[in-house]
This record gives sequence, structure tokens and C-alpha cells, in this order.
Amino acid sequence: MTISSNGSGYAVACDSNGNVIALCVDHSNNNMITAKINSSGALQWQRKLQGTSADYVCCDSSDNIYVLGDSGGYGYFAKYNSSGAIQFQRSIRQGSSNTYFKGITHNGNGSVVIAAYGDTGNKPALTYKLPDDGSKTGTYGDLAYAVSTLTEAVSTGSYGDMSGSVGSISPFNETNTSYTESAATLTSTTTDV
Repeated sequence: MTISSNGSGYAVACDSNGNVIALCVDHSNNNMITAKINSSGALQWQRKLQGTSADYVCCDSSDNIYVLGDSGGYGYFAKYNSSGAIQFQRSIRQGSSNTYFKGITHNGNGSVVIAAYGDTGNKPALTYKLPDDGSKTGTYGDLAYAVSTLTEAVSTGSYGDMSGSVGSISPFNETNTSYTESAATLTSTTTDV
């Protein structure tokens, strides 16, 4: 199945009904494509957010879909319901640092937890716990959590069956199993949102 003829797949998640949520980026225009494919392999819907890359996706117990992307130093966070209607979109930026996402999960208690890092100094690790309803926008210390205005629309990208053959896969042969352990210093700051 091809979601975008000029794109790359970045992440997948499954909802409680066995549907697959695929997150892709269309490299011709840097749009994030979110597609829902049912358990039989039929496309249910696909949506795009214009101007952001695709990073990570997760679902909650009500089959709402949360997607992450980044562009221009900002991280972008959006929520779709199970029918593909956008519920909200937000931008996230940590001070003057560019923000890059590394993962997302729904905690089952009304919050989405996002792992990220900034690119200033020693690349600080960042963890955000945000309300899954998009509320509490504002500035908290050097964290800016705001309403985003990316263009959202039904995607009209290509979709079809993949053709071709799958080649043989060679087993992974790891010959160097040594590693070096070093001490790490972690610091923690808390900003309530």
C-alpha cells in the first residue's frame, strides 16, 4: 500500500479495533500525512498537516489519534478523533532551543506524555505531560505551548497496492559486543502545565 508516492513512513500505531494508523511525510511539500487503515487493509481516511515533518503517533483507549511533527524549530502536536476530524493542533517550543520529538504515549489518565530534546548547550532532554484535550496553552517558564495554525485538510495523495518482490534478509551478525560505560550527570527541573 502506498500512502504517498514521494514520501517516507515514520511511525505506526494500532487502535483498540486493530486499525493501523500510519504517519508519513510527503517530501515534495513537507506535509505530514496521517492515514487510518482498517484491519482488512482498506484505507479509511487520510489527512495532512501542511509544513511539518512526521515524527511519532499514538492512540488512546477511545481511539483518538495523537501525532507529532516538527518544523522551523517548533514541535507540532495534533489530535484527531477516530473518524479523522481534527480536534486541535498545538505548537511547542522550549525557550530559544529548537525542539525535536522522540516519542509520545497516552497515559490513560487524560494526559499525553511527550519525550523531546532541545538543540542548545548539551542537548537537554525534555519531557512534557500535556492535557489530551489541548487545554492549558500558554507560557510556562521558557516553555511556549500555543494554538497552532498549520493548514489541515483531507489528503488527496496516492494510495494503492504495493507491487514488487521481497528479497532475502540476512541474519544480523554482531561481532563486537564490547561497550564502555561512563557516568552521567542528570539534572531535573519541573514546570507545571
